[in-house]
Amino acid sequence: MKPKNLFKGILALFLLLFAAVGCERDLTVDCSDAEFSVLNGDDTPVTTRQTLNFNTSASLKLQARNIASTEASVPEGWGCEVDIPKRAVTVTAPDGAYKDAALDGDIVITAKGVNGSLVRVTVPVEAVDAEVVLKCTDDLAEPVSLAYGESAELTFDARNVERIDMSDLPAGWKAVRDGFVLTITAPAADDDTAAEEGEIELTPYSRRGSKGASVIIKVAVAEAPIVLTCNEDIGDVIPFRLSDKKVFTFTASQNVVDVNVSDAPKGWTLKPDLEKLSLEISVPDQAPADLAAEGSIVLTPISNRGTEGDPVTIRVQVSITAPVLEFDVTSQYFGLGEMVTIHVAKAINVADVGLKSAPEGWTAVPDFGSQTCALTAPATVSGAASSGKFVFTATSASQETQEVEVEVKFNGLHDAGDFVKFGDAVAAGASIDDFLLGGEVNLFADADLSQAGRDVIVGAAGKPFSGIFNGNGHTITLRIAASGADAGLFHTLGAGAVVRELKLAGTITSSASDANVGGVAVYNDGAELNGIASSVAFTYNASVNGGYYGGLVAYTRQSGAKYIDCHTTGAVVTKGIKYLGGLLGAVAPDTEGTMTDCSNAGSIVLNYGALGMGGGHAAGCVGNTEKSKWTFTRVSNSGNIDYNFGKTNGAIYSIGGAFGMACGKFEECFNTGNVVDTDGADAVAGTRRIGGFAGASASGGYPIRAFSCYNTGKVVGISNYVGGFMGIAEGSKPALNAPNEFTDCYNAGDVLVVSNTTISGMFGGFLAVSYQCSNLTRCSNRGKVLGFTNRSAGGLIGAGADQLVIDQCENTGMVYIGCTVASNPKAGRPFVAGLVAIRGTNPVTIRNSKNTGAVTAMVQAAADVASAYVSEIVTVDGKPDVTVCDDATKTASAGATVTAILKDNWNSNIPGL
Repeated sequence: MKPKNLFKGILALFLLLFAAVGCERDLTVDCSDAEFSVLNGDDTPVTTRQTLNFNTSASLKLQARNIASTEASVPEGWGCEVDIPKRAVTVTAPDGAYKDAALDGDIVITAKGVNGSLVRVTVPVEAVDAEVVLKCTDDLAEPVSLAYGESAELTFDARNVERIDMSDLPAGWKAVRDGFVLTITAPAADDDTAAEEGEIELTPYSRRGSKGASVIIKVAVAEAPIVLTCNEDIGDVIPFRLSDKKVFTFTASQNVVDVNVSDAPKGWTLKPDLEKLSLEISVPDQAPADLAAEGSIVLTPISNRGTEGDPVTIRVQVSITAPVLEFDVTSQYFGLGEMVTIHVAKAINVADVGLKSAPEGWTAVPDFGSQTCALTAPATVSGAASSGKFVFTATSASQETQEVEVEVKFNGLHDAGDFVKFGDAVAAGASIDDFLLGGEVNLFADADLSQAGRDVIVGAAGKPFSGIFNGNGHTITLRIAASGADAGLFHTLGAGAVVRELKLAGTITSSASDANVGGVAVYNDGAELNGIASSVAFTYNASVNGGYYGGLVAYTRQSGAKYIDCHTTGAVVTKGIKYLGGLLGAVAPDTEGTMTDCSNAGSIVLNYGALGMGGGHAAGCVGNTEKSKWTFTRVSNSGNIDYNFGKTNGAIYSIGGAFGMACGKFEECFNTGNVVDTDGADAVAGTRRIGGFAGASASGGYPIRAFSCYNTGKVVGISNYVGGFMGIAEGSKPALNAPNEFTDCYNAGDVLVVSNTTISGMFGGFLAVSYQCSNLTRCSNRGKVLGFTNRSAGGLIGAGADQLVIDQCENTGMVYIGCTVASNPKAGRPFVAGLVAIRGTNPVTIRNSKNTGAVTAMVQAAADVASAYVSEIVTVDGKPDVTVCDDATKTASAGATVTAILKDNWNSNIPGL
């Protein structure tokens, strides 16, 4: 066959196959003329106009045979889709919003047969708008009746509604439409221009713009109840004596704008105060001849519409023979043993006066011949009432009686008002003699200062409190939302001041930059705090590396300060603060002071995020004692410390369970709270000194000396230095005979150092690192030491150097150290030991010590891990060992299991994690 004829044959075959699709899938060859018609639902041909609503479609039937293709011509805005396989024609009316769309016309469908024949079918169409309907689902037969200021919701059903126009509202009324819900609000009661009734018309429109029937909503103000109520009990007749004056107060409904007051009984006086809704009723000192013995006062409320409400009636009665006794004082403050003479200011119909009762320990000697009475306070507070009332009984010739009270109080603080006045006096540098009792300022009752509205309650900068404050076991409640930097109960406690036997509760919040916040005081310049218990919670919302916070005192600035039997339990949540402690933020360098039998049990959450906290210190008890010479005895923390740096390498100088930077003497101090990096396995290593008892001691000439101290809290983190007892001990000065000393101390908390992102530096069960002269005597680690490093780790000390002496010390905790190839450790690293991994060329002395804990480490050579010690100068530098280790230590440590996992077998599995 010729190529030209071959092409014709293939084309004919293609046309036959294509025709099969349009010819009822009949694969027999049929090349007759095209057949095409559009049918109604009853299979009759479409001849009449098809009427559709805007934005709707209609489906017509299709009959077709031998069709190769179709094409439709439509009026403007219309649509037509021909589906031969489904035997359907879909006609779509225009969008009602399309103003140029044809309202009617013809859709012409041209069908082309497989043989080239043509068939044209015409479908007449017309677009009409559907009925526009808006109907309220609520009954509108009656007006919507609302009290002044009251609101009501109306809900509507709608069909073919695109928008709703609302008429102007009656004066003073409000209406807000949200979809098909209309909220109507009646005018305010004090709106004199408001309409009391009216109509709101809603007119619906379709998308095409067709208008539907309007909905008319009638509205009216309902007369709300007109109510006037007396706040005092007036159910019975109110008794009066000559010269009596009594004030009655009232509560009125919102629509009451006036009150009519009836005339007073003859001889009585009325003083109404509409603004305050009060009425003063009084009778004269002397009874005129026409004085009404009884009567009624009627108060009638009037609404803003002029309607009267139910009246309120006060029935009154006066006795002209009853005794009337008044003193020149009704309240008096006293010093210890002080006597004050009070005088009779008024006496009417009084034949006799007797003393009915007196506060415990107080005395009264009346001399009514001279119209006086001598009141005497107790000589001591012990066993006496701090406040109370003398009650006197006056008797008339008619044997009628009257009780007269005189309130008496010791000088001091009896309520929040007294406390604020005391605080103002200190802040002003004024005398506080009026608050002194036996040389002390006494708190005689619990005081709620949550409404004080000030950052500091007592004193101000440069205006310290230097006296003695005795809380007598009472509680002060604080609610301080600080606007300034300084916040706390006292601003400054001066040298020699004492605050004792006080409880604190409440909250302090601050967002101030470089905030200085202390529960008891912002600053202590040499005062004593004794017997303090605080549950004040603190929240700091600023990401600022500055300022001080202490549950007791933010910053102790001078020597001589003492803290005795003080305890905090308030939770702390912070994004910043440079020096932070559950008890003290910091003590100043080169100061001396003492803290004895004090504790923190409050949790601490340090949400540092990406904030750099370089130079910062945080701890459960005291944040920073750098270069100080304080003595801490039986000071402890049991609150958990959770910290995070937002999965960044943010730095902080130290975080410790009990102490951050620890210089000074520590006796029988301990931590039981966990110290945990809450970034978990996503934590990123940074320069941080983390420890269960303390974070660091690193001040030249100001060593740490710890005796019988311990940690049992878990320590979790990843940084240069992580230790179960302390992160790093360094900076001591051998030339000054000032080594760091640890005697009879131990760690029992597990140390976990793991991250999926980075690898840690040095860590150990007792110390992570000891540089520059430390002496350990009878110290031990019992906790597990688990983690990854490319440096060194140890059951007792992770890295020891520089005249370190280990005497009679022990590790019993399991040590399991991993390493990763990705961390690229130097040859000879990591190096790991049950007691100490040794760095540097200065000799380390180990005697009478032992390791019995199993030691497993991923190392590069078997010699890089040992039971007692490993020296870096041997494993890394290949130099001779200069360590001084006695045979007793080597022998006692020989039985421990030591396992080296060499580089080919390194893995990510550490048991116990």
